[in-house]
Amino acid sequence: MWILEYSWVEIGVALAFGLSLLANLLALAGLARGRKQARLGAALQEQLEQGMQLINSSSMGMGRKLLHLERQLQDNEIPTLAVAPETTEARASQAAPMDESLQDAASLLTAGVAPDEVARRCGISRAEAALMKLMHSQVSRATAA
Repeated sequence: MWILEYSWVEIGVALAFGLSLLANLLALAGLARGRKQARLGAALQEQLEQGMQLINSSSMGMGRKLLHLERQLQDNEIPTLAVAPETTEARASQAAPMDESLQDAASLLTAGVAPDEVARRCGISRAEAALMKLMHSQVSRATAA
C-alpha cells in the first residue's frame, strides 16, 4: 500500500494542506457572496432613497398647495359655488356609505385590528386606514395625558 510508504507526519501535513485549501476556497466563495450582497444592498438603498425623495417632493408640493388654499380661505378669496338642491342630495347619498365605512374602520381600529385588515374589510385604502390609526393613537395619548 502506498500510504504505508509515507510517515504519519507527511500524511498529517498533506491533510492539513488539503483542509487549508478547502478553507481558502470557502472563504473566497463567502467573499464573492458578500460582495454580491453589498451590491444588492446598495441598489436597494438607492431605490429607497429615490422613493423617499419622490415622497418628500410630493409632500412639499401638497404642503405648498395647502398653505396657498389656507391663505385664500383666510383672505376670503375662494369663490363659493351655488349648488343646486338635487346636487346636494346626491352628494349626501354618496357620502353616507363612505361615512359608514369610515365609522366601521374607526371602530375596528379602536378594537385593535391591523390597518391592512381594516382597509380590506371596509373598502378603504391602506393609507387611509394607517392615517386613521395614527390619528386615533394621537387622540388616545392626548386624552390620557
